[in-house]
Amino acid sequence: MWRAVAKDAGNLYVPNEGEEPVAYLWARTVTCDTCGFEIPLMRSFYLADKSKRTVALRPIISKDQELELETFCPKAAKGAHARTIKGARATCVNCNSVLSPDRVRAQIKQQNGGGDVIFSKDGQRIGA
Repeated sequence: MWRAVAKDAGNLYVPNEGEEPVAYLWARTVTCDTCGFEIPLMRSFYLADKSKRTVALRPIISKDQELELETFCPKAAKGAHARTIKGARATCVNCNSVLSPDRVRAQIKQQNGGGDVIFSKDGQRIGA
């Protein structure tokens, strides 16, 4: 399974020099009506939340308005970014605008649930 995913999606993940991905993350997305940013619908940015080891994802907006996620170990109990989806309301990680449940549902429906995403050869999203 790992080899199949790496073959199909590996070109979409650019590891740092000398590093290799150990996992691939997928999330449904909707587009912010205010700024046009693609919002990943994530209930939590924590990857591990144990008393001895806590690891989370930190969203970073690049210069070209792309979302990058870096792993880090939060020091505080609430150190990870807040969820982007709660009660079908989506919060944009770029501008903090909130999409109503009706807008979120309409976009997910238009994308056929978000499970049939189409990418170009260079990794750009080109279809639902």
